[in-house]
Amino acid sequence: MDWLTWIFLENAYALSAACGTALFILLVLWRRGGSPRPLLIGLALTALLFAVQTFVTTPREHALQALRAIERDLRAGRSDALAGWLAPEFDAGRFAGEPLNRSSFLALVDRQLAETRVRELYRTSLSVERESPERFTASVAYLAEIVRGQMGGSFRSRWELTFDRTPRGWRITCIQPRFVDGLPSATWDAIDRN
Repeated sequence: MDWLTWIFLENAYALSAACGTALFILLVLWRRGGSPRPLLIGLALTALLFAVQTFVTTPREHALQALRAIERDLRAGRSDALAGWLAPEFDAGRFAGEPLNRSSFLALVDRQLAETRVRELYRTSLSVERESPERFTASVAYLAEIVRGQMGGSFRSRWELTFDRTPRGWRITCIQPRFVDGLPSATWDAIDRN
């Protein structure tokens, strides 16, 4: 079902290829003496599918919109886009025994960015795992090339982001690390220590 959503709602190139192939077949059938009605219906259906794709935004597309802005800022050593996407009621659990709310989370990120330079950041996968009309959870994996002090290297990681529908649109209400290379347990405390 994910590939159907991807073709019909998320990727204009895939939809173009599928509709173009179907229309070409209908054109050939018509030119070989068939009725033009299937071709006309196919053209109308193609227009309808592109209109639907234009007006429908899937949860995966919402997550991509947020992640692209955040990734661009992280490469530049800023957290402005992240701050813009975090909901006021953001809660990432606990850090150093205290609640990791929006302000303390942004302070943690800024402290990490002051010590660490993100040279490259590649998103290797993105999937929507749990979805409801008011909330969805996205799982995203990265390969990052970072430099910290005189040390540097490539690290893989996986993160879980929860998006909630708010009056300002979809916003991130929770971010949890699920896997980080070199850490036995992916927790905010472990990430901050290393």
